[in-house]
Amino acid sequence: MEWFEIMKAREEQTMSELWDCYDRDFNKVEGKVLIRGQESTFSDDEYHLVCDIVVSHADGLFLLMQRDYRKEGAPGCWELTAGGSALQGENPLECAKRELLEETGLSADTLLEVGKITVSKHHCHYVIYLATVTCEKDAVTLQEGETIAYQWVEKSEIFKRKDELATCRVLEVLPTLEEKKYEIKHLPKERWKGTPIMMVTRSDSYFDVEMSPLDEKGCTIHLVQKKAEKEIVHTPDEYDFPDSLYQDHWEGAEAYGIVGDNGELLACIEVCPESWSNRLIITELWVNDALQKQGWGRRLMDKAKEIAKEQKRRAIILETQSCNTNAIGFYLHQGFELIGFDKCCYTNKDIERREVRFNLGYFFHVNGRWG
Repeated sequence: MEWFEIMKAREEQTMSELWDCYDRDFNKVEGKVLIRGQESTFSDDEYHLVCDIVVSHADGLFLLMQRDYRKEGAPGCWELTAGGSALQGENPLECAKRELLEETGLSADTLLEVGKITVSKHHCHYVIYLATVTCEKDAVTLQEGETIAYQWVEKSEIFKRKDELATCRVLEVLPTLEEKKYEIKHLPKERWKGTPIMMVTRSDSYFDVEMSPLDEKGCTIHLVQKKAEKEIVHTPDEYDFPDSLYQDHWEGAEAYGIVGDNGELLACIEVCPESWSNRLIITELWVNDALQKQGWGRRLMDKAKEIAKEQKRRAIILETQSCNTNAIGFYLHQGFELIGFDKCCYTNKDIERREVRFNLGYFFHVNGRWG
């Protein structure tokens, strides 16, 4: 299709685009619908919702996309965000997910709201999200007639090139993306019980478990890390009982974590005493992708070790899976060691599924640790 035909089709589509109406204080006006292209008729108290999505790779680089030179507005300029107007009936998060996929071809591992900006002259409330992705960097797709190139750059380079950007609006919140001052707080049971933990694990390797039958002479067990043929991904919707805080069977559990400005849980650790064995169980440990590689996993683990010391526990134990090699590496670095495994914990084919339960332990009274 020729470029002008594409643009004509898109223009016809946008002329019929409907938006929900919001007042200047970001309250939705029920029953009021705005029509794209009629902004000049909006009253001073009528706004529509726009989502801007800053895309950051897990390695810390940010995505810039170059606008087509044939576009009417800011031709050839670079954009720090994907985004667009929320359609009638869409909430901000739904809009952000759709626009990100449409404009970049990417799906975020995590979408975290990081700011809001109101521009009265545009009748717009902008909701800004940070999308964290772990995909291959060449997975970005370009939109015919919209974008012609993309680059992954350091955050410092974005400010150096601000004169090349189509808009500098998002630069107001960009410095805070990695500099927010978070702290680990106690998460009271009455407030956080039942809160789902959106645990998504990704790995390109796994520990293969080979075990010979046990006889009077014993048996042989081999655990060998192997490269997976394709990425191994596990999400909460695979399980009948997805993770959540303060589940009933963990009597005496206590949770600690990081809560964002909008009340969203960003990271957590939950521990529960196993009194009969004098051990502390880590029942949950999770860090939002937006806070990965900033030391929060280590600080949460330090919190568990602090609690164990206060309670005079002899060990800390936890459960992970043979396919979660990233987590296993983290735990080993934190001083944990393998104390056992269960080859039929989740199904009767856990070995074939490459999801064998590994039990890891951290022991006090050894190697100069607390005693």
